[in-house]
Amino acid sequence: MDTYKLYNGVEMPIIGMGTWPLAGENLERLMKEALSIGYRMFDTADNYFNEDAIGNVLNKNSSIRNEIFIMTKISDEKKMNFPWSSIGKYFYKTSPYMKAHSAKDVVNMLVNNSLRKLKTDYVDCLIIHWPYPDYFLDIWEAMIGLYKEGKLRSIGVSNCRERHLEMLKQNFSVLPMVNQICISPLDTKRALVEYCRKENIQLVCYAPLMQIKNRLLVESEIMKTLLHKYRVDLGHILLMWNKAQGIVPIPKSAHVERLKANFNFNSVSMISEDVELLYSLNEDMQYLPESIYCPGI
Repeated sequence: MDTYKLYNGVEMPIIGMGTWPLAGENLERLMKEALSIGYRMFDTADNYFNEDAIGNVLNKNSSIRNEIFIMTKISDEKKMNFPWSSIGKYFYKTSPYMKAHSAKDVVNMLVNNSLRKLKTDYVDCLIIHWPYPDYFLDIWEAMIGLYKEGKLRSIGVSNCRERHLEMLKQNFSVLPMVNQICISPLDTKRALVEYCRKENIQLVCYAPLMQIKNRLLVESEIMKTLLHKYRVDLGHILLMWNKAQGIVPIPKSAHVERLKANFNFNSVSMISEDVELLYSLNEDMQYLPESIYCPGI
C-alpha cells in the first residue's frame, strides 16, 4: 500500500478503515476481510468500546503486526450509553477524580488500558480525541513522554483548529504529527488544511462519506459533471478529493463490497482544477456545533 511519511519518519497508509460503531465478532470479521483486501490502517478510540475486538485480530495476525497501522484515541467520556458526550470523569477541573489525579496519571492509565485491549506493546498513532480546554497542554506533555518511551510511534490530535495547534507550537518542541478532522466539499476547512500542510501535520479525514446523500452534493451540477468525467460513484469522488489534497480518508463500512470499493479509490487521480471546483461548494456546514465542551470540530 502507498503511504505518507509523517514528519518523524513513520509511514502512514493513504487510506484506513474507520471502526465506529462496529464491535465484537462483526468487527473481527470485517477486519479480517479488510486485511485480505489490502487495508493496513485501522482507526479506533478508547470510547468506541471495540479495541478488544481489534486486539483479537492483531493477535491472530501477529506475524504482520509491523505492517498494520493502529490509530487510537484517548477520550474523556467513558459511558457506553453516551459515547459523544464530552462531560465525563476526566480532563475537567471540576471533576472529583482530578482532585486526586494528574492528567499524566490519566493519560498513562488510558494508554495502558488501550495497549492491553489491543494486545500490543505499542500504538502506531495516539491522538487526543478533543482539545479538552482544562488539560490540553498537560495531556500533550504526557503524550510526548509516552512517545519518547517508545509506546507510541507517533502522536497527534483530533478536532483541533489553528488556535489549538498554535497553542502547542508555543509551548512544546514536539508538535502533532497528525490532526484528524472532518471535512467535505460542504465544509472544506481550507484555512486549517493549509495551516497543517505548512506545519507538516498530516491530515486524516474521519467520516469522509458522511455527506454522500446530501442533496447539495447529489444535485450539484459540479458533482454531476465530475461523476460523468471520472466514471466513478460519488463516494469515490469524495475519497479522490481527499487524496488529491494529501489527506488520509478513513471511511467506515459494514459491507465487504463497499470496503473493496473504498479501497480501490486510488485507481483514478483527481486533477487540481477539479479539486478547486469541489472547494467552490463550501458552505461551512459543520456536523456538530462548537462549544466549550466540544471546542474543536
